[in-house]
Amino acid sequence: FRRTFAQGITAQRTSSHFFGGPSVNSSPEEQIEAIVDKMGIASSKAQRLPATITTASKLFTSDNRLYLKAEGNLVIGLLKVGKRNLFIRGANGTVKEIKPLCVLDFYVHESVQRGGQGRALFDFMLAQ
Repeated sequence: FRRTFAQGITAQRTSSHFFGGPSVNSSPEEQIEAIVDKMGIASSKAQRLPATITTASKLFTSDNRLYLKAEGNLVIGLLKVGKRNLFIRGANGTVKEIKPLCVLDFYVHESVQRGGQGRALFDFMLAQ
């Protein structure tokens, strides 16, 4: 678990409060699941969504990628990306299906917003 967040940002393919993890007696997998679930709930609340869109169970059964931003042992941000089928209309009116990488969820804890944390997370994802 410590190695996962050693550089502050990590990619997890697929979790208790965002500022601290679950019990140290939990397995690393349980800790990540609790963090992902708590951060997903916080993201949905911040966006005033009727349901949580990022959960560990959904993540582990998808091709999405999740990036978590941490300061020390505190997780402060998440960015979930994945490919989605989109339809675009060309200049001549024809419809074409594309499958670009899309941002599916993006959240930085309110206490550290406007400090470059989200930008660092997004730039890290772009560099991958």
